[in-house]
Amino acid sequence: MDDAALVEAVRAGRQVFGTLVERHQQGILRLCRRIAGDPTDAEDLAHEAFIEAYVKLAQLQDPAKFGGWLRVLALNICRAWWRTRYRLPVDVLEDDVTDSAAAPNPRIGQLQNDLNRLPAPDRLVLVLHYWEGLSYSDVAAFLDIPIGTVMSRLHRARGRLKGVMEMEQEETPVDMEFRREVDAEIHALMTLFGAGEMERLSVLLERSPERYLDLIRASHEDEMREDVAVLLRRLGRHGMEAAVSAYLSDDLLLRENASEILRRCFARPKTEAEVSPPATMAWREAYWLSDALIRSSPDAARKAQLLLDLLEACPDDPTQLLLANMLTSDGNAGFNVLVARVLQSTSVEDLWRSPRVLHTICRFGSRWAKVLTAMLDAPYAATETNSVPAPQVALTAAEALARALRSEWVPAEERSPERLALQTRFSTQALRWTPPAPDLRDPETIEALASRVAAYAESADAETRNTALRTLGLFAIPKHRDAVRNATRHEDLSTRTAALRALAAMNDDSARPWIAKALASPDAPERRAAVEAATSLALRDLQAEIIRALDDSDKEVVRAAIIALAEIGDEAAQVTLRGLLKSSDPATVKIVASAMFGGKRGQKNVVHSGRARKVVVPPSDRPGMADLIRGGAKPPFYMSPDAAILALPEDRHYGELELTKFISQLCSDYSGTRRCLVSERLMTRHAGVYEFTERGRAVWRVEHYLAER
Repeated sequence: MDDAALVEAVRAGRQVFGTLVERHQQGILRLCRRIAGDPTDAEDLAHEAFIEAYVKLAQLQDPAKFGGWLRVLALNICRAWWRTRYRLPVDVLEDDVTDSAAAPNPRIGQLQNDLNRLPAPDRLVLVLHYWEGLSYSDVAAFLDIPIGTVMSRLHRARGRLKGVMEMEQEETPVDMEFRREVDAEIHALMTLFGAGEMERLSVLLERSPERYLDLIRASHEDEMREDVAVLLRRLGRHGMEAAVSAYLSDDLLLRENASEILRRCFARPKTEAEVSPPATMAWREAYWLSDALIRSSPDAARKAQLLLDLLEACPDDPTQLLLANMLTSDGNAGFNVLVARVLQSTSVEDLWRSPRVLHTICRFGSRWAKVLTAMLDAPYAATETNSVPAPQVALTAAEALARALRSEWVPAEERSPERLALQTRFSTQALRWTPPAPDLRDPETIEALASRVAAYAESADAETRNTALRTLGLFAIPKHRDAVRNATRHEDLSTRTAALRALAAMNDDSARPWIAKALASPDAPERRAAVEAATSLALRDLQAEIIRALDDSDKEVVRAAIIALAEIGDEAAQVTLRGLLKSSDPATVKIVASAMFGGKRGQKNVVHSGRARKVVVPPSDRPGMADLIRGGAKPPFYMSPDAAILALPEDRHYGELELTKFISQLCSDYSGTRRCLVSERLMTRHAGVYEFTERGRAVWRVEHYLAER
């Protein structure tokens, strides 16, 4: 079917507008991308253009000219966006329906990527004059600048593009998710307006956000809930505020629908752009949600339950981290819902089905330890309705807490309360074993829990016994060493290996006799555990026994021995390892080379956008101008735009130098972070002055709210 036939079919009530979307998606996206530069902005603008076309389809006089008419709508939406972004007083185009996109010039098309590198004013004059065919006077009227300025900008822009004419253009693939989002909004509009006069949801919500509540209330079926969840990702602050309002309402139906829609919104898979962006932040809808919760009714328990549900549903690490921090910001409500969730677990598998719950509750330290002690003290009877989990579940939770207390991913120099708070907020390693704050590490409470755990070290059940031993090792309390040492003589192999690893975790330097005996064990797993324990405790007097382990029949024991010699061996051990480099076994050579030479020379650990990575020390870390800008500060992060937002003390305009001085306190790559603030649409930059966007203000409010807690 041609465009005219499809337009008539849509007017007749057939659901075929998606075919028009697929047919014209590439051209409209190219147009929007040329004007906006940013792919995300371009996709939002193209989406709005298709919805505008659907809403105004009855106004199209000649259905055969749908393509040109659609381009005019898209260009007008882009012009309105440009006017808002750059405060330019421009008028909309007349409905000239010439389809200038039917056959785009391939040579000009090669410059798409290079256009995005130009300053916005230069890019726009090129697009308007060469792609859209506007005259100098039309471009001047569009931008409200003199014709001479238009001509000079065109000359400058052409010069900047010179030399890149041979670059290949990447064809924009058809994105079925884009059609899915357009279809979702059309479905929602039909639900709200029926056959009446429609308008785009983005326009409707800005004027009447309560209409989104009507949409949520009408979302009884899965398909409609999925459509509304898809739209929620696009509707920004107004949509999320309406969804949160619905969730916190006393209308049970509205609350249930809102809960499911929010869960689906946050359960979406990560897009390709979100897998490895230059700087990883929480999803924008997570900030809209957090900001709405902060400014909404004081029903802390219901808010905490929502945050927990979304934490379990969301697959994105930075977003999970933001949700976890929001959940723990209100200590009582967050703690209570986390405890309730753990109490629902009837098995270790069930407990680990939501690992973020366990990781997050461990932040409560000794407060959580008191609950675990009570759980282990309580008599247990296996019934379907028992509210107290089995001892194995409680022991597993205690082991998790012990890991958090022993967590060493935060460097020693970063363990001041202020630095630890920053790492807890912005490093996604904090999703796992985050050390509890100092005021939540009461020694007596931890000791009481460890003593209760020790009672299970002699359990008849091997899994329970071994979990208790691992946990005692992590607690590393000297009074429990004898219980662990005794377990190295247990008849069960798994218990003996668990005990050896526990001795190593306890830093029990006097454990040499037990480890030496295990090195001669007839069981390979026990020998391997003994070698690893000797490595951990740096027992160099066992080097001879470890060298003999190089001839072990078990490959894993040999691997452990190679690593041990590389870690704790003397020069004789190094000679032995260099001899192994001549081995005829490639696997052995690889292990030895990795153990001997896989070090950290010339590198240091930094946190890049919430993720730990190794990078060569950047030039900005050397003494010089950077140190003058930082004023002696040692930034904990490499590049983190959300941390940079926290560094800004007020919601106001900032000059470039002032902005740089603030963000350099937390980010060593302050130039890259500055660029990220703009590319992530947290701030805009005009004439060297940075101003928060609407999203940036929401991030600022959320980050400062969390910092205060």
